[in-house]
Amino acid sequence: MYDQDFTLQIEAVATKDEFQHLNFLCKSETDSMGRITVGILQLLKLEGSVSQSVMDQLGNIGML
Repeated sequence: MYDQDFTLQIEAVATKDEFQHLNFLCKSETDSMGRITVGILQLLKLEGSVSQSVMDQLGNIGML
C-alpha cells in the first residue's frame, strides 16, 4: 500500500548488424499484424463494407 515513484534508465550498445536485425524483426511483426487484420476482416466478411483501398493498405503494410 505504499506509493513510490522511481525511474529506471537503461543504456544499451548495439552494433549496426544487431540494429538492422531488430529493425527486420519489427518490420516482420508489423507485416504479420497487417495480414492477421486482413484475415480477420475477411473471416467476418467485412470486405464488402470496408473500402477496397483500406483492404489494400492493410494487405500491403510493411511492403514498402
